[in-house]
Amino acid sequence: MKKSNFSENFLGRKNELKTLDTFYSKNGLQAALVYGRRRIGKTELIKHSLSRLSCMSIYFESKETFEENNVASLSEIISDVLSFPPLAFKSIEEVLDFVFKQACQKEIVLIIDEYSYLRKVVKGLDSIIQYLIDKYKRVNAETHPLRFLH
Repeated sequence: MKKSNFSENFLGRKNELKTLDTFYSKNGLQAALVYGRRRIGKTELIKHSLSRLSCMSIYFESKETFEENNVASLSEIISDVLSFPPLAFKSIEEVLDFVFKQACQKEIVLIIDEYSYLRKVVKGLDSIIQYLIDKYKRVNAETHPLRFLH
């Protein structure tokens, strides 16, 4: 799963990177939360950890705006990463369901940064994600894993 040309130029986060590497290497559908005070480098840590992977990754930074704006932005990113024509979804639940389905065919890491912003504008987001994890857990355990970080 790791790219072979990784350099150790990212200072001071070896333990955190090792934890993320372990998370990425587990079989089946996985979900994790990276949290901490603002402005301490969580986003850069995650981006750096993604640069070490050889599998497909979808990185999305939520905005404190409307659900529709986040749906459109995430849909555009997914289209780009998966090399699909423009995708159109009505809700975050539809977008996430699509990603979970894609993960049944290929290994995907999904990152939702600034999750709290998205949570403010999507009522019931935690339960939506829990529903999708439960729905796809058995399927993805035997096929390609999805790593979901928020």
